[in-house]
Amino acid sequence: MSDGAAPSKVVVFLGPTVAAVEARSILAEADYRPPVAQGDIFSMLGADAPDAIGIVDGLFYQDLPVWHKEILHALAAGVAVFGASSMGALRAAECAPFGMVGVGAIFEAYASGELVDDDEVAVAHGGPQSGWRPHTEPMVNLRATMELATRERRIPPVLSGRFLSFAKQVWFPERTRQLLFERADAWAEAEEDEAAVRHALQAAYVDQKRLDAVKLLEVLRDRPVAASTEPRTAPWIEVSRCHVFDAFVERDRKVECSDITLRLEEIARYVALHDPEYPRVYDRVLDRMLVDELAGAWGVDPTPDQVAEELRRIRATLKISDDAALAGWLADNHVDEAWLQAHAEREARARRLRDWARIRAGKRLLVRPVLDELRLENRYAAAAEEAAEHQRVRQTAGGDVGPLPEEGVGSAAPAVDATDLVRDQIRSGGWRPDVPADRFADEAGFAGMADLLDELVAARTVRRRARSHLATLDSIFGEDPR
Repeated sequence: MSDGAAPSKVVVFLGPTVAAVEARSILAEADYRPPVAQGDIFSMLGADAPDAIGIVDGLFYQDLPVWHKEILHALAAGVAVFGASSMGALRAAECAPFGMVGVGAIFEAYASGELVDDDEVAVAHGGPQSGWRPHTEPMVNLRATMELATRERRIPPVLSGRFLSFAKQVWFPERTRQLLFERADAWAEAEEDEAAVRHALQAAYVDQKRLDAVKLLEVLRDRPVAASTEPRTAPWIEVSRCHVFDAFVERDRKVECSDITLRLEEIARYVALHDPEYPRVYDRVLDRMLVDELAGAWGVDPTPDQVAEELRRIRATLKISDDAALAGWLADNHVDEAWLQAHAEREARARRLRDWARIRAGKRLLVRPVLDELRLENRYAAAAEEAAEHQRVRQTAGGDVGPLPEEGVGSAAPAVDATDLVRDQIRSGGWRPDVPADRFADEAGFAGMADLLDELVAARTVRRRARSHLATLDSIFGEDPR
């Protein structure tokens, strides 16, 4: 693009090599982020993935470095990935066979094998408060500077070799100009040697890392418009999901919450220590995992209709009324529709196994397991007391409560509006069925829809009797007429 406009959704990871303000003067419409670390690239994949990613700087001493497999997943998703100068040059040389594009002399040196060590580009630097200001000298810049000085005959090759050999032996966080000259006796044979090298670094310093970074920004700026609008497909890349990578995805994917960047593991660790429901959640997690393993071992696969039904149940449970509410829920929970679809498929498989277990045991034989769960949650005694009070009121209602005709035996249809009964029960208490009433009746162990309606009629009668008693009490102990 010759007009300087950038393709949409370009992300560039920058740090000590080039200041963001300078980068914007070259590539204005880009999202500039701090040096890349493990999890950063994978975290931005999905529906809102960028069209292109440029990697210049990256963390590896203060944090885990960006993983190669993250880059491969980005490439497989059709995201163009470019690298230069520092971490970008390293990863580009390693991932070039899979489609990552390397830019600049440093990349070429790594790709050809001329350079092999990570410390060639490594520098110690400040944090975001200092603008990632570098504190040490990268070997690639020292090499480029000495090469220029030698080419211009200001330094003899033998002196250049001695100086670079000594600098290479210095650990990169200590490779400062001050240290290099304080220990000049290790490489300088005469005072003029030290003076020549000092002059070269001061007067004709070659910042090769910066030059390569600028070239990368120009490449991103000048990408054809079509490059940002082509379908994101890379069918020739197949990235396997090993156990280690799956663990990384679950643990190290990063999300933004209230202007704070969090790893998913940090959220989970917080819940483990602060949520009183964590033990129940943890057991539920393992139960889901076991059911899914069993479904896989038995070859249980849901039909598309069963998955669609599970999606409907999930939306009903979460009270998601429309697509806009769904989009908001997905954003708040840091997931996308692909995650929801995968979760619905797992739940549909699990429900098929639950249905099998329910039918095998017999619907009426689920009474004890349900009550056992209440006992383990310490809710059984309260539930029993409430059920006893319900039954007491029901019995005193006498003829007000009667059984409904059984289904399928030729009797007349129940003289009651089933929909009204269901709505009345929902309004009156905590009942929140996530399936149609007939499905609920089957899953909950009722003899049929008529049996459920009979119980709903009784429940409504009990509520009415309770309201009648309250009205009577109000009339007796109402306001003092005086």
